[in-house]
Amino acid sequence: MNKTKKEKDMYPNIYGYGDLEVLKKEIDKGIFDEQGIRLTNWIHFIDIDGHRRFVPCTEEYFHKHRNLNRNEQRRENRAREKCPVSMDDLKDKYNYEFPDPSYAENIEKQQEEDLVDYLWELISEFKEIEQTIIRLHFEGYTDAQIGVAINRATSSVQERRVRLIEKLKEKATKFR
Repeated sequence: MNKTKKEKDMYPNIYGYGDLEVLKKEIDKGIFDEQGIRLTNWIHFIDIDGHRRFVPCTEEYFHKHRNLNRNEQRRENRAREKCPVSMDDLKDKYNYEFPDPSYAENIEKQQEEDLVDYLWELISEFKEIEQTIIRLHFEGYTDAQIGVAINRATSSVQERRVRLIEKLKEKATKFR
């Protein structure tokens, strides 16, 4: 549940101060932390609701926080010098979406699957023994192994396989 700025201002120890002038007056009166150290400086931040809040802190913490922010800014500036336009800037400023390479891969896979389905449709028109030769060849069997499986000579299988592949190529080009 989002708190309003007024609700947050009622509990500055929890949410921080919403007004810098109020914080300065409190610091002038004297604000101390749990160890009894006087808090003389402040840092600001933007809370989750987008409100600017101020928190009192010691001088040492203030300088440490400031230096960390400066160093981070310097790193960002050096990075911008190397690459003046970042992907984040393109997305944030121009709403540019980078193409997803997996989309093209998926299209290629789908086209390949469609082609394989189409080829098996053409193969289904062949005789049963011819289908067996082609299937076993695509499964990685050698001509000798196919010959043993269908009880034919290796040379016969090889000759028939070559003819079938040529026939398949011819049918595929006719229908495309």
